[in-house]
Amino acid sequence: MRSQKKIVLKRMVGASLLEVLVAILILSLAALANAGLQISGIRANSSAKYRSIAAAHINDMADRMRANRSGLSYFNLVKGIPSSDPQSGCSAVSTPCNAAEMAQHDFYEWTTALSNAIPDGKAAICLDTQTGPTNPATDTYTSPTCSGTGTTYSIKIWWDDSHGEKIPQIFTTNFQP
Repeated sequence: MRSQKKIVLKRMVGASLLEVLVAILILSLAALANAGLQISGIRANSSAKYRSIAAAHINDMADRMRANRSGLSYFNLVKGIPSSDPQSGCSAVSTPCNAAEMAQHDFYEWTTALSNAIPDGKAAICLDTQTGPTNPATDTYTSPTCSGTGTTYSIKIWWDDSHGEKIPQIFTTNFQP
């Protein structure tokens, strides 16, 4: 009788250990799934942050262009970040500059702020007759798709939002000053 009780007790302990192992496995899988959701949420939040920053910078440049209508001719297919401010005197009240110099100064300040705010942030501004959204596969920083004609300006910002995969994102706004 005693040996039967020992066998039953051993079976109960073995079954309990098996149940504990299964419970640990299920909890581990749930924790991994939760971690995956957290990472996905962080990536989406990061993408939204950079898109918001790009929109704010586009609005800033559109306002600068509207304020300097005489210097608009400078902005037909201008891109890149100048290595230094070509018109650094434009920021001083005592040193007036003409509309083209002010446009160059605005572009320098704007692209410098953009590159500091967004990872691998690049921009191009051009005249464009296209009014719809651009195709990120064909509209690249090295060759932005702009017609170069018309009265509508297109401000395009590219940045690295790939988290290591090097897939550039693009945010574009078309406006008439």
